[in-house]
Amino acid sequence: MSKKRLLIVDDEKIILDLLQDLLTLEGYIVSTACNGLQGLEKFNESRPDLVMTDMMMPLMNGRDLIKEIRKNPVNNNIPIILTSSMSNVSAFTNEGWQLFIKKPSDIDFIIESIKVLLDKYNTALG
Repeated sequence: MSKKRLLIVDDEKIILDLLQDLLTLEGYIVSTACNGLQGLEKFNESRPDLVMTDMMMPLMNGRDLIKEIRKNPVNNNIPIILTSSMSNVSAFTNEGWQLFIKKPSDIDFIIESIKVLLDKYNTALG
């Protein structure tokens, strides 16, 4: 089985570095981007198996990044995790993401969530 590719998009470098290190140790190939615009470029370059994006970022926020990814129906089978430190998740509607994770969050929960989503979407694809 080939290694799964993840794209992590967040404007906080310490979060990007931490997630990249920990998820690489878990056996994933991890790309990172520091804003939604850069995230979209990296997405189009690598077509990752899963995207995890922060909501509030400069240049392009997480909601707009998800909308851009979902414009192409071929991308609908790629699970997306939306993260935010905003306490009121109901302030924005689900527009293409599979899971919302409130920041800060337990790294074990993040790792398990990624595994579950990848298993679910790989099974659905056959």
